[in-house]
Amino acid sequence: KLLPKQFYVVAINNLSKLQINFYIKLSKITNINIYLLSPGYDLWNRIYTEEGIVDFSELEFHKKDKSRSIEKVFGSFGANFEKLVEESILEYDLNFNKYFPYVDPTMSINCDEKVSLLKQIQKRVIDNNNLTFSFKDDDNSLIFKRCLNYLDQLKFIRIKIQDIISSNKDIALHDIAIISPEIVKIKPYLKYIFNSNFELPYFYLIEDYREVSGIYNFLIEIIEVANKKISFSDINSLLSNETARDIFDFEIKEKDELLTILKECGFHWGLDSAERLGEYKNSLEWCIERITLGLIYDNDFYLKSKNLTPFIPKNTSVDLNKWIHFLTQIKKYVNLFRNRNNLTNWLITIREILIDFQNRNNTFNDEIKNINEILNQYSESLNSKINIDLNVLIEILNSCFSNRNSNPDRRKNEILIGDIEKVRLIPHKIIFLIDMNEDYYPRKFNKENMNLLSRKYRLGDPSIRDKDLYMFLELLISCREQLIITWLEYDNERHKLEISSQIRQLKNIICNELNVDLLKNFDGIKESNDNYPISKNKT
Repeated sequence: KLLPKQFYVVAINNLSKLQINFYIKLSKITNINIYLLSPGYDLWNRIYTEEGIVDFSELEFHKKDKSRSIEKVFGSFGANFEKLVEESILEYDLNFNKYFPYVDPTMSINCDEKVSLLKQIQKRVIDNNNLTFSFKDDDNSLIFKRCLNYLDQLKFIRIKIQDIISSNKDIALHDIAIISPEIVKIKPYLKYIFNSNFELPYFYLIEDYREVSGIYNFLIEIIEVANKKISFSDINSLLSNETARDIFDFEIKEKDELLTILKECGFHWGLDSAERLGEYKNSLEWCIERITLGLIYDNDFYLKSKNLTPFIPKNTSVDLNKWIHFLTQIKKYVNLFRNRNNLTNWLITIREILIDFQNRNNTFNDEIKNINEILNQYSESLNSKINIDLNVLIEILNSCFSNRNSNPDRRKNEILIGDIEKVRLIPHKIIFLIDMNEDYYPRKFNKENMNLLSRKYRLGDPSIRDKDLYMFLELLISCREQLIITWLEYDNERHKLEISSQIRQLKNIICNELNVDLLKNFDGIKESNDNYPISKNKT
């Protein structure tokens, strides 16, 4: 009696067999409405069923290759899920109403206007039509671009966006998306590429603000360390933080040498005697004082009041004065969070630390300014005088910052930059799909030997690789006017990279159907570094 009369479930081809069986059981006592979002229908038969007359007299491999379709390259994940649902319906003898709410992407085109190649491909994926692809010389709806390196790729994108905005008044910045399977790679280049000369406002879509701001990440790491007994691994983690290295100006080699010195000095765990329940020896403070004495006195000196002897490292190249200052500062930061406080005072403490960061390295001014603005907005809405511990403070900070860059509805007239998994279903007029190299797409995952699913595949078992490939189909349908696919020739270490084999297959499928003989000068076949659309001429 407490169950609602209708259940509505929206699934993007990611329900497990257990979940499907649950809804099937539930459907016996109430109505279940499941909406499956898919770029096309009947994918299983398209991919796994061969049509036509069977003839064993002529087994030519290239003829089989000609039957290769875009769905066969990218659609296995959706097809398997479709089959799982179908078999579950037959197994339980269910009443099933099937609707195909697909929109013909070519329906808005005027009769006298040529349908773009992108629209033709989308229509083929949706309804499995047998119409042959055609194109005009000025058709730039689908562009493949090989770039020399990552910086070259982003420069190309910037110039292309400038051309699009200046030549087409109907396209605004919020109509453009830059999507990658490895979105973290783009972060270090964003300001350099999109804020130089011609400024291009962008919205970097990411769920964790710690990935957006190195300063915020380092701040949270300090708070997390303060919330527990500090260990050698915690010191290592703080020293390994890239932002910490920039703030305090040290190299990884120095860090490794300092960790060795701390071990030899006798550090075990604990910040000071208070953390070690009164025992001073082997704490971080004890080590700092031993190293400090070693800079002043010889080995035979003895400080009776603290039962301390100097520690003098052998053959060290690091500046111990600098490192004593750094460790003392870290100890100070951690101690600032070693008590209970109300939210107002916690925010004051955080701002004091941020000011100290800023004074040490002013390159983080913009980041710190953004963090302070967010904290100011939050403190105005909640001015609590109740004491809270660090666990609550961390939760408050996470809730305060987590949604800042995770909701694309918040963006104004800005280019959307995001991961393919998060952005693929958001329609955009112009989509740049970047980093489509074999090393990055589909993503590589280490197989777990203890994972029972990897031993024997059964219909309905998740496949991360197939899911990655399937996301391309969803993104393809989401693109409204122009899809630009780029990949790299070399990585940052000048190692040779290859185009993703699936993207290469996509190119070959399209080229074969457009008739290669007509495209002897087609840049796509040569994979030149020039910008080549799917047409006979360069753009």
